[in-house]
Amino acid sequence: MNHKITVIAAMLFCALSFAQSANLDRENASVSYVQLPTDPILDDTKRTFSSNSNVIRVSGFSKVKAPGTLDVTYRFQGTKTGEVKIDKIKHEKKDDDGNVVSTSYTYVVKSSFSSTADISIINAITGENVEKNFTHSSNYSSSEFESYYKAESHYKNNKYDIRNNHASDHKASIKNQVRYYLDKRYGYVPQNKNHEFLWILGSKKHPEYQQHHDAYEKLKAAFEKMKYDEPLTEIQKEVTPIIDYFNSVIPNYEGTKRKAKKVKYASYYNIAKIYYFLDMPEKVKEYAQKLIENDYDKKDGKRFIKDADNLIKVFEVNKTNTRHMTILTEDISNIPGQF
Repeated sequence: MNHKITVIAAMLFCALSFAQSANLDRENASVSYVQLPTDPILDDTKRTFSSNSNVIRVSGFSKVKAPGTLDVTYRFQGTKTGEVKIDKIKHEKKDDDGNVVSTSYTYVVKSSFSSTADISIINAITGENVEKNFTHSSNYSSSEFESYYKAESHYKNNKYDIRNNHASDHKASIKNQVRYYLDKRYGYVPQNKNHEFLWILGSKKHPEYQQHHDAYEKLKAAFEKMKYDEPLTEIQKEVTPIIDYFNSVIPNYEGTKRKAKKVKYASYYNIAKIYYFLDMPEKVKEYAQKLIENDYDKKDGKRFIKDADNLIKVFEVNKTNTRHMTILTEDISNIPGQF
């Protein structure tokens, strides 16, 4: 009887171990590419801009003195102060029975600040004139003062410094908003990311564990060679056997059990992500559909399809099929002899 119990317990332990062995871990890989614009200047010799402000910068463009292909006018409209009020805060001390034994008050000055700016962009190629507004707001709350008079005096004596500090923060925020807007619309922005993850088997008890990790290490090493300004040809050759491996795993896990779906999910997901960073959106969509049909996590498949469609659209607008290219960002506006 004890022998039977021991055998059954061992079988249950093995079954449990195998069920747990399909656990997946996130493993990071590095990628590098150029974020392409929505309104590109296709001729790279015409990627120049001029501006009345040093705030303005466009990635992948040269800043020049005379009107560039893009002429950007920046205007900071100033910072406004909202309603100023002094809040009265009640403080009560209670004894062990919960009875109030003393009451005191402190006073806090509160206000708000808002800043606005705008840019106008003249595109010499299209003749388009774009206007865009930017805003930033923040709230102010002082320290607590023991009297209304002290709180009022504090704000009266420091209100210009308080406003100027908020205005300075607002200008920095708006500057970033402007640069983000210009880069998204016109710029060619290098992206170097270290946290693009893949799903790799996390239990050493799984029969594919070692091969999964070997494939991941090879992929990680290959992607570390990726440069935004170099073609993907050699990297594509290097990762093709890794794609083949993940494909070879799929037939070994037929069926609709969650454990089998999970292993297939990892293969479909990893292949879709590899193809995405190889700039092959149609292949991404192919494996995204397999993710959906596998029915382990459909939302990832739908997200890959959305990302792939966006990439196809960006490629069409930019008349290219890659996010890897040489770009130049420079300021030649003060160099003698430059236009």
